[in-house]
Amino acid sequence: MGGTEGNVLAHTVIGTAGHIDHGKTQLVHALTGVDTDRTRQEKERGITIELGFAHFGQTTTIIDVPGHERFVKTMVAGVSTIDVALLVIAADDGVMPQTREHLDVLQILGIERGVIALNKVDLVDDEWLQLVEEDVRGVLQGTQLENSPILRVSALHGTGVDTLAQSLRETLAAVQERDARSRPFRLPVDRAFSIHGFGNVATGTTLSGQARRGDELEQLPQGRRLRIRGLQRHGEDVDLVEAGDRAAINLAGEDAEQIERGDVLIQPGSLQATSMLDVDLRLLESAPKHLEQRTRVRIHIGTIEALGRVVLLRDTTLEPGQQTMAQIRLEKPVVAAFGDRFVVRRYSPAVTIGGGTVLDPSPDKHREGEGSVALLLDELTGESMTTAVIAWVRHRGRRAPSLQDTGAAFASDGDSLEADAASSLTAFDHHGVRHLVTTELWEADQSLIVDTLTRYHRATPQEAGMARVSLMRELGFGPSEPLFEALLGRLEADGITAREGAAVRLSTHEISLSPEDEVLAERIEQELQKGGLAKPPSAEDLASSTGAEVGQVSSLLRAMGRLGRLVFLDETLFVSVSQMAYAREGLEKHLATADQISVSDFRQSLDTNRRYALALLNLFDAEGLTVKDDAGRRSLAPRMSLPLSREKTP
Repeated sequence: MGGTEGNVLAHTVIGTAGHIDHGKTQLVHALTGVDTDRTRQEKERGITIELGFAHFGQTTTIIDVPGHERFVKTMVAGVSTIDVALLVIAADDGVMPQTREHLDVLQILGIERGVIALNKVDLVDDEWLQLVEEDVRGVLQGTQLENSPILRVSALHGTGVDTLAQSLRETLAAVQERDARSRPFRLPVDRAFSIHGFGNVATGTTLSGQARRGDELEQLPQGRRLRIRGLQRHGEDVDLVEAGDRAAINLAGEDAEQIERGDVLIQPGSLQATSMLDVDLRLLESAPKHLEQRTRVRIHIGTIEALGRVVLLRDTTLEPGQQTMAQIRLEKPVVAAFGDRFVVRRYSPAVTIGGGTVLDPSPDKHREGEGSVALLLDELTGESMTTAVIAWVRHRGRRAPSLQDTGAAFASDGDSLEADAASSLTAFDHHGVRHLVTTELWEADQSLIVDTLTRYHRATPQEAGMARVSLMRELGFGPSEPLFEALLGRLEADGITAREGAAVRLSTHEISLSPEDEVLAERIEQELQKGGLAKPPSAEDLASSTGAEVGQVSSLLRAMGRLGRLVFLDETLFVSVSQMAYAREGLEKHLATADQISVSDFRQSLDTNRRYALALLNLFDAEGLTVKDDAGRRSLAPRMSLPLSREKTP
């Protein structure tokens, strides 16, 4: 389940638009022979309530949307995935409120191609028809459809229908081919129903990728896994559907009956549900009033409607006709990706007031008027997706998003995004997960680690290295950020740093003592020899006798241990090198004539206390010189047996 092998326009979609009772459904019937009013209520009332579908030729579907203002949300769901708009205007009424609102929706969703059908021309004279046509031209001026052909038709009598059909075909021929390569399967559900004997069916327009019979799909936002039992494209059974296809998918799986309009079927793991969106928002000039902070609105994205509040990031209000960066906080999760278009309608009364483009579908929560975030979002508005990916990763800084999360944010294959941005992004693996960071930050943080360790070594040359936790804190890394470990791994692999237990050091660093510390180290060595094993001094004793701080003495003792000038028996006990040699010599001498030695005997032989004697024996055990029995007595390890004082008898 993935991208196709090439740019193939598998299918195109026409969506109707226009005011209630202007003849959209009748015109679709004239073009296709299909009555798209399916329900008894629709037929009795003579209006479209739900989406209707009809085939136009072999590779095109017409979606018939309702024109009543109460059903604009259904209309938005229908036109969110179309290629060409068929705007129907009744000649006897002219431009009406829902004509304007539907035209606004088409503008917001970026529908660039369309045909204008001036319907019911049989009801008016030529003079009136001319006036209406001029009015339509005026309304279209400045919109993406201003150069669209205006054709006079009568759906009832068939006048001009053939010409309209030819114009639609010519417009469809100019539709840019869909590029489905490197994009996972994605289908927003616009209709769901059950068929006796077949089960649950979901329909929609395939936005990207391809899916085959038997494939597993994920239903978002629920996260439910479903299996494709059967597929139809353009009313015919097929084994595969791909980008651009109007698809009907027969689904199998637990709770498959719970799928509904607004859900999205995807290649598993390729997209994520979200409750916050960072967006480029524009308020229509026709909006009845300005938009204030935290205004509650209706958001239409894909085939779903969700309530949410708008947080403006630049100004306290947004005036009609203006644009700004904003964050929309939704009251229920939706599925969105970079570049997706959305429509904004007032909460009450529900009229279209604006819309825009999703820039970041997984943002942090922002404060009102957070202008610095608005500047960052400006970087995501370029035409190149690669540029946007780089900016998106840069905004996340050291959090280094995973390749999967990056792919989900852009509804694309992560590997392709990484390859396209390879000159600006660095990828690294952490516990089997691939992450991205800008190469600029990657190199800067490597230099920062080296500079920090250099300063640390200069200030504390007696230390083996800087504690990893301290280094992380010093550089401002969070405890769960994988970038820190990846940077250390890279520097170590390059031979620049080395690990020293729980510490990190430059590979060129060698422990040394400052002149002042050298003087104190000699005093410590003298005090150790003076006390001997009979009365070994502690760090506190040494601090008292030398007049130094306990912390300074403790640090210096560790450095002396690393330099081999004394030996630590455990975390707190230590002896001089000569005392260690004396203890070893005494042990070996005893065991040369006896099979074992007890802790008490060893203590007496060294004239020391039990604590030091036991610590020394434990160290010899750890070195493999001795072994301990159940009674705590030591004997020489087999491989360490001393030479016999006399020859063996042949």
